[in-house]
Amino acid sequence: MVIVKDISRLTRNKNKTGWYTEIFFPDNDVRFISVTEFIDSGDRYEIDDSIMLRGIANQYYITDISKKIRANKNAMKESGGFVEFYAPYGYKKREDDKHKIIIDEEVADNIRKIYDMYIDGKTSSQIANYFNNNNIKNPSRYMKLKNRSRKWSAEQINEILRNPFYCR
Repeated sequence: MVIVKDISRLTRNKNKTGWYTEIFFPDNDVRFISVTEFIDSGDRYEIDDSIMLRGIANQYYITDISKKIRANKNAMKESGGFVEFYAPYGYKKREDDKHKIIIDEEVADNIRKIYDMYIDGKTSSQIANYFNNNNIKNPSRYMKLKNRSRKWSAEQINEILRNPFYCR
């Protein structure tokens, strides 16, 4: 038996909705119940076409809302707003406006040091080793992210060096 709140919780893909309700569930004697839409396949394993229509509507809704969110983020970016969840290492979100960022003076010198060392000819690995040997918190530790690496890596250094955000 599969019980869902509504069809959109089963899947938001119209083809998968039809496959589950018309093929998989009946072939495997799975009873399907959608609580808020009062759908119960019971013993008959025949579900009306409204499920397919709801599947199409759900898929359209997800596609539409995704486009709207993307357009909103793009518009905000074009107007100078910051829309990402985390500010890049070396920056922080302003307290009074989360869509604006400012330099995080607590770690900004680390970014400057990375670029200075790179300009002086140090490799990413050498820079990472320097930061690790001097017990400088890497971005994950600084932002207190759990289950992340606690050491600097050459890849983290490369990400900072390649990030166009630091060209500002």
